[in-house]
Amino acid sequence: MKLSAFRLLSGKFSLLRKAGQDRALVPTGFAMALGFAVAFPVAVRADDEGAERRTQSSSVAEASAAQQKYALAPGDRLSIVVFEQPDISGSYFVEPDGALTLPLLGVIQASGVSTQELQRELTRRFADGYIQNPLISVRLAELRPVTIIGAVRSPGRYTFFDGMTVEALVALAGGTARLSGEEAAFKADLLQADERLNSLKLAYLGQMVRNARLEAQLAGGEMDLPEVPEAEAAVFTKLADGEKQILDFERSSQEGQAGLLKEQVKQIGSDIATFEQQAELEKEQTEFLDNQIADLTGLVRNGLTKKSTLIEIQREKNKSRANLASILGSLTRSKSLLVETDLKLQELQTGYRGRIMADLQANRLQIAVTESLLPVAVKARQLKLDQTPVNLLEADGSPIITIRRYRGGKLETLPAGRMAEIWPGDLVQFGTGGGGSSNQAAANGLALPEPEVRRPGAVTAVPHAGLLTQR
Repeated sequence: MKLSAFRLLSGKFSLLRKAGQDRALVPTGFAMALGFAVAFPVAVRADDEGAERRTQSSSVAEASAAQQKYALAPGDRLSIVVFEQPDISGSYFVEPDGALTLPLLGVIQASGVSTQELQRELTRRFADGYIQNPLISVRLAELRPVTIIGAVRSPGRYTFFDGMTVEALVALAGGTARLSGEEAAFKADLLQADERLNSLKLAYLGQMVRNARLEAQLAGGEMDLPEVPEAEAAVFTKLADGEKQILDFERSSQEGQAGLLKEQVKQIGSDIATFEQQAELEKEQTEFLDNQIADLTGLVRNGLTKKSTLIEIQREKNKSRANLASILGSLTRSKSLLVETDLKLQELQTGYRGRIMADLQANRLQIAVTESLLPVAVKARQLKLDQTPVNLLEADGSPIITIRRYRGGKLETLPAGRMAEIWPGDLVQFGTGGGGSSNQAAANGLALPEPEVRRPGAVTAVPHAGLLTQR
């Protein structure tokens, strides 16, 4: 009769355990019988063995994660039932140090173990001189609540349920909180500081590229661009392409103007040579006519020729002298034009270099001014950043979320997203409820990039700005 009652009681505890409502210890004989029934040989195809092993491995991993998730921790309330021992049975809390205090046994470490493991440990200890063949059930009566703080409408503690995510917890907390007037002012100030810093960074990059272009124009070589961080590479490349177009246009324009003047000088030189040759011919023609006039004058005196012939040759001489004077005038004008053209060519080249040197000097002055303003802008942004609540610091439109979790006897801080899974006892920080700082932002994984530009040559770091300036 007693044996039948024992078997019936064992069967009830087994059913309760299977339903997940109680975790009673199944008697050894019954467990062996049940294990034998479950482990009855089944024929399996050879080509399915690999898939079965992978499934078993995945199941083991999932079971391990679930066991870790529901491992006991301080704050859990347990229902412990010892059959026919009402003085021992009851509700017990896991203390802050992770221990349980039970009658007869005293202090038992429960943190980090599952209810099944605790059940086996209690069975072993009670069986060691206290209770003969103890039947014990251990189940979680109440999981640790989860807590949410920060930028939600109703921060506080909420009951955990299986499958809870950050999004679900935020919904339980009334959704995200709206910005107050003070928070909006903080955000506006931070945006202005960011705009100021970004404008200076962009101006500095443009000035550096312009400096490289002007130096290339002055030296007649190619642009020697400075090194920049990868984050600035895309903008820097666009600026460099624009300056390269300017360099090509100005060089082409300069070479075109200089080429026209050189061609003009060449043409004028050719004209001068032609005029000089024509002048020599006219001089020879004049000398020839002078000799003819001298010969005809003697003949006219002796009555050997007509005077009209002499007059005709004198007319030819006058025309030749007039032509010579005209050629000499054109020659003088051509030489004067050659001098003017040479001066224009020199002025073009000198003016081009002078303008480049003036632009280069002005650009270097702008670089010096920007380098002096950048550290101030970084400090101003840092000050605004320290005053701004972390929940306002958004990198991609999403608030910063962190989870503080008690796991393996240690408190961990984990970055998370809206769909991150919540564990019992988690503390979720959805942004923050108070003033933040860059240190908090860094702890939460928020990247706060600072400007950085590297110039060729010997360099030294500029404090706070992340800039490198050439000595």
